[in-house]
Amino acid sequence: MLIDHSIMIMHTVDLASALKEAAPKGVDCYFDNVGGEFSSTVIQHMNEFGRVSCCGSISSYNADPLQSPKVSILQPAMVFKQLKIEGFIVRRWQDR
Repeated sequence: MLIDHSIMIMHTVDLASALKEAAPKGVDCYFDNVGGEFSSTVIQHMNEFGRVSCCGSISSYNADPLQSPKVSILQPAMVFKQLKIEGFIVRRWQDR
C-alpha cells in the first residue's frame, strides 16, 4: 500500500484547503479513526468509488453523550459517489 499524503489533525486549521492542496483530484482511500466533522469533510472530498475504512472515532471518545455534536449529512456523498465504507475491529484478524 502506498500513502501519498497524510494530514495531522492537530496541525490543520482548514482541512478543506489542506485536502485541496494534498489531493487536488480528490481522495481515493481514507483510513478513518477520527470521526466527527473531520471525517465528514474528508468524505465530501472523496472520489467516485472511493473506499473508507473506519476503525475509531476519537473525536467523540470524551464527548458528553447528551451533547452529541451535529455533523454534516453524509448520505448524498456516499450514494452519488458510490463509496464503500466499512468499519472494522483489529480483533477480527487476531488469529492470523
